[in-house]
Amino acid sequence: MWCAVLAALAIILWPDRRAHLSGRLPGRRSKSRLVRALGLSATSFNDDGEAGGNAIRLGSGGQGHGTLPRVGIAQVIASAIARMKGGGTLLESFEEQYGRRFAVPRLTATRLTALFETRRLPDESPAQIRHAALGVAAAATLSDELGCQAAPCLEAVLSAYRQLRLTQHLTAQAFAVPKATIGLLSVLPAATVALGELMGAKSLAFLLGSSRGLVCLALGGCCYVAGLAWVHALMKEDLA
Repeated sequence: MWCAVLAALAIILWPDRRAHLSGRLPGRRSKSRLVRALGLSATSFNDDGEAGGNAIRLGSGGQGHGTLPRVGIAQVIASAIARMKGGGTLLESFEEQYGRRFAVPRLTATRLTALFETRRLPDESPAQIRHAALGVAAAATLSDELGCQAAPCLEAVLSAYRQLRLTQHLTAQAFAVPKATIGLLSVLPAATVALGELMGAKSLAFLLGSSRGLVCLALGGCCYVAGLAWVHALMKEDLA
C-alpha cells in the first residue's frame, strides 16, 4: 500500500519534460486551463498569470451587461476611480464596469446613461442617472481638454452624487408622515358623508335635494380640489 502511495506522489510531483525544455513551470499550464475554464480572455493575463493592467477583465468581447450585478451608481464610479488609481485609463475603467468595450473610445453622457441604467439600484431614479452621467461626462471632458487627472474630478462627482442621494433620502423621510396625513384627509369628506348616511342624517338628500345643499357641495368641492392642487404643488416643488 505504501509503495502505491509513494508511486502516486512521484507521478504527481515529477516535473513535466516539455515544461522543463521550455523553461517554464508546469503550474503555468494549470493557470492557462483555469483561465479558459473561467471564460476569460487569455490576453487579459501576463506571463505570471496575473491580470494585465490595460486589459478588460471580462475579455475583449465582454459579457452581456445584463449579467453584471446592480451595485448602484456610486459604487460604479468608486470602482472606476479605484481602477484608475491602479493604473487603468478613464475609458478602460468604465468599459470594465459596462462589461464590454465602447464602439468609439470616448465617454459621452449617452453611453454613461446606458451604463448607469444597467447598474443602478431599484431606488435610483432617471433624474439621478442623468445627473451622474452628465457629471462624469463633464469630468472626462475636463480631463481631456486640460490634461488634468481624471480621478480627482470623478471623486468630486462621486461626492456630489452621494450628497444628492442623501438629500433626497432625507427629504423622502421627512415627507413620509405628511403624505400619509394628506391621504387620510383626502378620504375624510367622503367618509364623513357615508358615516352620516349610516347614522340616518340623510347627508346625500340634503346635498343633492336642496339648493342650499348644492351650494355647500359646490363650495366644498372647489375647496377640496384647490387644496389637493396646492398640496401637490408644494410636495412636487420640495421633492424635485
